[in-house]
Amino acid sequence: MKKIKIDRAIQERPATRKQTRNEKIRQSLTEHVDVQVIPAITDREGYEKPKLRVCAYCRVSTDMDTQALSYELQVQNYTDYIRGNDEWQFAGIYADAAVIIGLKTLRLKKC
Repeated sequence: MKKIKIDRAIQERPATRKQTRNEKIRQSLTEHVDVQVIPAITDREGYEKPKLRVCAYCRVSTDMDTQALSYELQVQNYTDYIRGNDEWQFAGIYADAAVIIGLKTLRLKKC
């Protein structure tokens, strides 16, 4: 195996922009920085947590007779569940077009 002699001038290249930037970042992170500590507020007297607005999405995927009451049951169950939680505000019930037009599924035709 041959030994290669490397010239010192080649070994000590000037720092690249990336190396210079990284060195500046390293220096700024290691310097002493004054930090102001802001204490947490533990006493929330008079603070009222806002109610979370909650809604439900109900749908029936088929137009079978056995599914006819399913939509009404879903609406009733979700309405009772949401209104039963004091931290929630009832925002409504949402349904897709299949439910709105009487359980008939809309199908888009491919062009």
